[in-house]
Amino acid sequence: MYKRQVQTTDPRTLKYEIFKNELNLTVREGTSDINVFYQIFVDEAYNYCIDNFDPKVILDIGANVGYASVYFAKKFPNAQIFAIEPDIDNFKVLEENTKRYSNIHILHGALFDKDIELNIIDPGLGAWGLQVSEDVCNTDKMTHGYTFEELLSIWNLQNSNLDIVKIDIEGSEKEVFESDCSWLSKISLLYVETHDRFRYGTSAPVLKRVLEYDFSLDIRGDNLVFVKQKHLVCF
Repeated sequence: MYKRQVQTTDPRTLKYEIFKNELNLTVREGTSDINVFYQIFVDEAYNYCIDNFDPKVILDIGANVGYASVYFAKKFPNAQIFAIEPDIDNFKVLEENTKRYSNIHILHGALFDKDIELNIIDPGLGAWGLQVSEDVCNTDKMTHGYTFEELLSIWNLQNSNLDIVKIDIEGSEKEVFESDCSWLSKISLLYVETHDRFRYGTSAPVLKRVLEYDFSLDIRGDNLVFVKQKHLVCF
């Protein structure tokens, strides 16, 4: 993959041109951005091959600074990509990184099990490990929590198939997968990163709920990968 560092006016910010003459991405120096960048574009964490699969709708839940959204946009140019990110600082970079793409639609907020205002907390992991909580108060940042069905309504996707859904929400998967998960019936390919290493018990509800919906399970890097049985996977 073509990659080249590009000079910027801000010495704290690096930009990398990863597709020649097409795209610059912002990578904040001294943050976890570079780790996420390598996961997405070098290790290709979301490069899962399915025969005859031409996704039209992709959800990036926990979009961070938008690298996965951009990766999907380049890999599947016919898809509409809907991304949500709770942290306002990450969201501003997400906005910058995706503004060239008319098929990437972004929202400031968080997936949760209820419609509620949430506090953003940093357990010490930096920009890629920020969590949301309805219990911890007096933090400097807040965001709005949306249920999955509310997100589908906002994005006008209530009657759409969800071809690819990526969920990386730093422990909130526990609340989400312990609530109504009927939306799983709409999904063809699902990526979920669980976070038992930071919050005990996050993977159990994910596995329990997802495997009720005729998915097969694979593991790629940090992600649990669930594929509807009707799709033929090529390894």
